Amino acid sequence: MRRAQSVDDLRRKKVVGADPRVRPGPTHGSAPTRISTVNRGESRIPNPESQIPNPESLVSALRRCPQRVPARVAVADGRPVRVTTDRRGFAGGTVVRSAGPWRTSGSWWVHDTGLPDLPGWNRDEWDVSLSDGAVYRVFRDRDTDAWFIDAVVD
Repeated sequence: MRRAQSVDDLRRKKVVGADPRVRPGPTHGSAPTRISTVNRGESRIPNPESQIPNPESLVSALRRCPQRVPARVAVADGRPVRVTTDRRGFAGGTVVRSAGPWRTSGSWWVHDTGLPDLPGWNRDEWDVSLSDGAVYRVFRDRDTDAWFIDAVVD
């Protein structure tokens, strides 16, 4: 009689195929599984050339603003090119690098369900690096077409 496969075995085969050297590994977050490769016969000593020379220099944090900060954003070819604001403590300047947009929306599912209406959002988010070194997460509210600074990257 053939033994039934576990859910982890089925998930592993669906994600990475039937390679017996690959198995689910322990997780330390909200993700249900993380795949790790076990390759017998190879050294587990990491290659020193592939190491990051100073990992402390790469540490950053995304600090969300308690209230969104109104901003003026100039856009060219669909991308932000300049960010300014009248709020004290926030730099403004030319965008030297940007990533995005990421379209997010929420609370659309509570309408017509009988649940209390929660404030929703519908926006395009960008991470922008300015010429003076400041890095912000900005967004355009798609309902009002207004721009805001949502977070600062330290």
